[in-house]
Amino acid sequence: MPHDPDWRWMEGREDSPWYPTMRLFRQPSPGAWEPVIARVAGELARLVRGRRAGRGAAPAATLLPPAAP
Repeated sequence: MPHDPDWRWMEGREDSPWYPTMRLFRQPSPGAWEPVIARVAGELARLVRGRRAGRGAAPAATLLPPAAP
């Protein structure tokens, strides 16, 4: 997300009250995308390690109710 986001994303937060499952990755200064990419890559690597260790998210089929006939 750009250094100067619009009002919806607030400041000083990595979450959003409007989208509770979303995570925000902000530029530390205008145009500084490298730290953002590094943080996203680190978080993705952490998630992959967690899945390999059996701590991953539940399969979607277990989260959704069966479709009505």
